[in-house]
Amino acid sequence: MSGAGVDGGWYLDVTTWARDSRWLNNPMDLYTTLSLGVMVLMLLFAWWRGRGGTDNPLVRLGAVAVGIAVAIGADEVIKALIHERRPCLSLPQAYTVVACPGPTDYSFPSNHTALAGALVAALFCFSRRLGVIGLALALIEGFSRVYLGQHYPHDVLAGLLLGLVVTALVARTLSPLTVHWLARREQTN
Repeated sequence: MSGAGVDGGWYLDVTTWARDSRWLNNPMDLYTTLSLGVMVLMLLFAWWRGRGGTDNPLVRLGAVAVGIAVAIGADEVIKALIHERRPCLSLPQAYTVVACPGPTDYSFPSNHTALAGALVAALFCFSRRLGVIGLALALIEGFSRVYLGQHYPHDVLAGLLLGLVVTALVARTLSPLTVHWLARREQTN
């Protein structure tokens, strides 16, 4: 399956811009690699900062970790079902900053932005301010994936939304259930 008919024109516009602004290629490649680590550090900081509060931030951290795992698992299942070819394979005339992955490394949805979206949801569970910063980082992450020639715009949008929604739903469901279970367990001891 090829996503070129959906937004291949936008993809080509962005990759042409990447070809014409090569000074930005290395910073974008570095950003796409490091931004997820920065978001993980932000999440650990948010958890550490919330340790003295009235609720249990460790429960929230566990709930968002499960949410992130479910989101990444869902991303992989969708990717295996859809089999969308990478745009660098479907549109070989496009400029790519990094080498194009092989034909069985599918494009839809983007793993990078699914993880970024999951981390945004996790950050919002701890801090609105960090969540907004994380969202800005995730949007740039998505753009960088298109800029590097690895994904169509719809791949990164779908990945971002998938990670965000699945993690938020799982965390919102698990956190109160876990708190309730811990309270009942404490009462019986």
